Amino acid sequence: MPTRAGGGEWDDPARKGGRKNHAWGLARPPADFGTFSNDLLAGNFGDGRINAFDPATGAFLGQLQDQNGHPITINGLWGLAFGNGGLAGDTTTLFFAAGLNDEADGLFGTIEPA
Repeated sequence: MPTRAGGGEWDDPARKGGRKNHAWGLARPPADFGTFSNDLLAGNFGDGRINAFDPATGAFLGQLQDQNGHPITINGLWGLAFGNGGLAGDTTTLFFAAGLNDEADGLFGTIEPA
């Protein structure tokens, strides 16, 4: 998570390693989400990818991938959130919102671990 550095600037671990590309959405997966359980997910508006980071060190851990091992890419990715285990969906369901067609249209979808 971002913390205040000694010089008064914010030190954002998700920026380390150059993996942050207009990150708009941050989410913390539950313990049963799979490879990136309990890590920090950062959704990039710039390239549409979802990167995983160690929340304590900021180390880049990888990207969410589809069943063929390719990085999931969502054009115009805005926000990420997990369900609450109730009416807002299962806790292992990652919901996303995106602005398609230069943000003229919206997309709401889900990603679930395989």
